[in-house]
Amino acid sequence: MIVYHGSNMIVDKPDVSHAFRDLDFGSGFYVTTGYDQIAFITQKAINQVLEFQRASEASNE
Repeated sequence: MIVYHGSNMIVDKPDVSHAFRDLDFGSGFYVTTGYDQIAFITQKAINQVLEFQRASEASNE
């Protein structure tokens, strides 16, 4: 079975001790079998990072 996790790197050994606790189903390592779903979630996370970077750069000008 192939599963996907929204990350910017390969995760060979998931470590749930660093997981966020306030997620819908509690802490853990979330995966999905749906490539389209994870592609959407990952792009959303990338956009949030880019937006934060732009705001930081604008405040430093």
